[in-house]
Amino acid sequence: MPAFAVPLAFTLQPSKTHNVSFADVRAWILRLANEFKFNIASITYDGFQSRESIQILSGLGFHTYANSVDKSLQPYEYLRDCLYEGRITFAPAEPGVELLRRELVGLEMRQDRRKVDHNPSFSKDCADAVCGALWAATRLREAMPRKVVDASGAEISRSSLSVTGGARLQSGYYAWKRQREEEERKRIEEARHR
Repeated sequence: MPAFAVPLAFTLQPSKTHNVSFADVRAWILRLANEFKFNIASITYDGFQSRESIQILSGLGFHTYANSVDKSLQPYEYLRDCLYEGRITFAPAEPGVELLRRELVGLEMRQDRRKVDHNPSFSKDCADAVCGALWAATRLREAMPRKVVDASGAEISRSSLSVTGGARLQSGYYAWKRQREEEERKRIEEARHR
């Protein structure tokens, strides 16, 4: 079973005079990837005003898509199981992790809507983000073939890939993606020559 680390957790709140800038969020993601060399395997959005960001980041080569944790109980059930099984570690002194802990404790099951929700005195934005990241990382890991190759062509076992917070696969994903794209190009080229 995969283990997860949440090194950072936070939410962005608009000020009284300014909304959250989606362009600034995209710039921050690009800075993580380009300047700080984070190997970002996927970027997910909950659907709220996200179409443009999904299109822009997809156009830049990121695996980006909408991933709502409110449409099914599965993502939160998976998060719950990971917590109970001790498969998630949190950065000890990170202030956002304390917000995440408060939100997780404040969650409740709404039987009338078959949904995990928060009571009026809490929010769940940070919990949704972490839940969505874990769910996306798990789905991505399951979709990968048993064996992938790195950029040098060396074989990497899927089970050796480590998943960490923010749905980040340490190694193998981009090599696997390039391998799939190359196989697709070859298949199309062969079909043209028939």
